[in-house]
Amino acid sequence: ISVAFTINNLANNAIIPISSKVSKIYGLSETYANLPIQVSFLINPIMNFTAGSFIDSKGLGISFRIGAVLYAIGLLGFCLINYGYHWVLIGAILIALGQPLVMNCPAKVATYWFIDKNVYFQLFLENRATGIISAINLVTLGVSLVFPAIFVKEDAFGDEAKDQIFSLYSKYFLAGVANCVLVIVFMR
Repeated sequence: ISVAFTINNLANNAIIPISSKVSKIYGLSETYANLPIQVSFLINPIMNFTAGSFIDSKGLGISFRIGAVLYAIGLLGFCLINYGYHWVLIGAILIALGQPLVMNCPAKVATYWFIDKNVYFQLFLENRATGIISAINLVTLGVSLVFPAIFVKEDAFGDEAKDQIFSLYSKYFLAGVANCVLVIVFMR
């Protein structure tokens, strides 16, 4: 689950730290360069309403796998940035569709495991799990905001900068695929 949270932060912050650089390199307005962020923030709350009932009806394993696959395909869209910025937008939409399926699963785990057994123990585990996941989320959030600066140099422009951005998003995609494989293997 912590790997999925790391992928979530990388995906959500794929544009934010380098949006002005992306707008200059690809000749985009600042608004259009930030559109994937805005679109994902609009889609995510809507999907959160339906994700809970989907997880309840289909189960944790299937929901988590579908979410992980949507993340991986969405990150592939980011890799196609040099073929058009619309691929980044499509990727952000797919990630926003998959995010609630991944992010809402951990809260359901304790509910499914301890339902009708011991409500106090269930609440204890949910609180501990939430605390641990929140800490992991904060650490990976910080890493995801610094990570782009490692690969996309401020003084790079033109094809060199495009190669660096592609390299960054390729690493995100590989991490997303690795996460997807882990989820498919271990989430039963």
